[in-house]
Amino acid sequence: MKKPRWVGNERVVVFRTEDIAQLVMATPALRAIREALPDGQITLLTSHTAAGLAPCLEGVDEVIPFTTLWADRRGELAFDPEREEGFVEELRGGKYAAAIILNNQTQSSLPAAYACYMAGIPLRLARSAEVAGSLLTHRVRGFGEGHEIERCLEVVGTWGFDTSDKAPSLVTPPKVRATVDLLLKNHGVAGRPYVVVHGSPEAGRSDATIKAFARAITELADRFGYLTLMTGLPDERLAIQWVAGEAGTPSLVIAGETSVAELATVIEGAAIVVAANASPAHIASAYGVPSMLICEGTRPPAQWLPWGRSVAVDAGDATLGEQLTELLGVGGGAALAPAAAV
Repeated sequence: MKKPRWVGNERVVVFRTEDIAQLVMATPALRAIREALPDGQITLLTSHTAAGLAPCLEGVDEVIPFTTLWADRRGELAFDPEREEGFVEELRGGKYAAAIILNNQTQSSLPAAYACYMAGIPLRLARSAEVAGSLLTHRVRGFGEGHEIERCLEVVGTWGFDTSDKAPSLVTPPKVRATVDLLLKNHGVAGRPYVVVHGSPEAGRSDATIKAFARAITELADRFGYLTLMTGLPDERLAIQWVAGEAGTPSLVIAGETSVAELATVIEGAAIVVAANASPAHIASAYGVPSMLICEGTRPPAQWLPWGRSVAVDAGDATLGEQLTELLGVGGGAALAPAAAV
């Protein structure tokens, strides 16, 4: 089928139904859509967690948080056909001219394509290694290669959108920045150079990981003089305090005190981010902040690592301090995009 001829004010719905990391990796594709449709209405359908990043997204007019049946990893959604019918009706009510489905390599695009077909969306673009029949009007064949950012750009490039800018990006709304500035001021951080260490269930699941985080905190404080801000979810606060205690270095725990957008703004002002979860590292990449992923056993696939100055290290890696030095640019250059797994 030929490429659509765009007027520039079309209503387009974009599916990106995974987590924050996956959404950040789709931001270059979202920018490309906006540049091609400067007066269009771009709606993003994403997960409830990733929807928290909505204030920081460029060129997106509306964000719809929804847990789709096909993105329910744990199979926790109750059997409820009426919920799915309501979802199709919501899509129908959007009166979209086109749907772009940015599925990752673990997902099929066809359930979303079927929902869009039933909602009467005439143009439907996605990648599919499966036979799509008439579910897709425009199909990118195969699973795709390269970084996830490049996979997303290849999809939107099918419709002639500019795919030259691969860097992920986020913006900081003034209201969010003001809230974060006040938070940091109240904690006595205003004007002080700091680093972000993001706690998560992965950070405290073993002694090796806890010790790796403690080493990172100690290195960043003793060698470089940074204050460590410990971030995370409210229910992770006790575990994060435990990790901070292991370091034996004063740290400020602000876990649970920020929204997703506010966390992104805290990360924007950091010298470096250290995390066991990929999402904070991907947020860092969108602001040009270097990051280190501390892994135990299994590492993220190379195509899902943060873009830019980032490394993934094993919890027991004896060169952790040297790699922090390199990322901070103290002893020379830094890793290039995409991130290196060492």
